[in-house]
Amino acid sequence: MKKLILLFLILYSSILAREPQEIIDTICSTCHGFTMEKSCFGVSEIPNTLSSSYILESLTAYRAGKKSDYRMGSTMTAETSTLSDDEIKALSIYVKALGKKKSKE
Repeated sequence: MKKLILLFLILYSSILAREPQEIIDTICSTCHGFTMEKSCFGVSEIPNTLSSSYILESLTAYRAGKKSDYRMGSTMTAETSTLSDDEIKALSIYVKALGKKKSKE
């Protein structure tokens, strides 16, 4: 019975996970653009030029309230607070891929 409940929880959480582009469209695009090509207020780094590992570490730290680069800590903490570990990981890979895609065009 415990295995069945665990399996159900895993499946349920994967169904609820949002796709990276949906996260960008609803959370990130206001400041960073729909392909993460913008520097927020001209002071932050351009997300799609960063490494996946840096994005992963940064988003995780912002969500935990342990990072405040460019005085955006409270904003980024609020924006990342609803993201799961899996969503942050998928987002970090996807954002890097957006930068690679743009450079090939």
